[in-house]
Amino acid sequence: MVKIIRYLHNKDLAIIRDDLSEDPKDDLIFYLYEEINEDELKKEHIDNLLKKGIKIIQMGELLNELDKQNKKLIGNIPFENDDYLIYNLFGYFLFIKLALREIQNIVYRKGLTKIAYIIAKDEENIAYEFSQYLISELKYDKGLEKDVLDIVNDNNKFVEYYKKLKEKLKDFELDSKGIKWAYEELKNESSEEYFEKFKKQFRMDF
Repeated sequence: MVKIIRYLHNKDLAIIRDDLSEDPKDDLIFYLYEEINEDELKKEHIDNLLKKGIKIIQMGELLNELDKQNKKLIGNIPFENDDYLIYNLFGYFLFIKLALREIQNIVYRKGLTKIAYIIAKDEENIAYEFSQYLISELKYDKGLEKDVLDIVNDNNKFVEYYKKLKEKLKDFELDSKGIKWAYEELKNESSEEYFEKFKKQFRMDF
């Protein structure tokens, strides 16, 4: 009746799906109070599962809000052709960052500080798992360049570059001005070896 689509953290924070729906936008981000045997979970009705955990948000509701936030924040950032790959990576990671911030805001409002702490403590790895869910279930890879996907689909690279973004954003507000500054800061690191390769490859493909 209910299945785990992806764990975001250990065996507690998960994305679950009721088998009555095949639409990923009906999936729920759910916190389980304790580890549940997945074979037993398949026999559970979603209403019964609410006794063993707590619904945080429905995926469609989360994504609708994030799409609006993300477009508003990055839509006015200017970029040159040489910088498009960095812009593409930045925009995607910003989307993930906004998703985790929104989830944290929701659990704070519900007084679920334990979940907010889990996200803060293991943000990079939760971000990677959430990203993999978006790619496998909602086809978010369609908007990403191949070189960006090489980073996004590699756990170690993802964590490395997500940390770069996180470091840039910590000094700024998540508003249009702050996002523009953070983007410029990240772009200024493009002299590093990988970013230079990044830009040269794009110039060859363009």
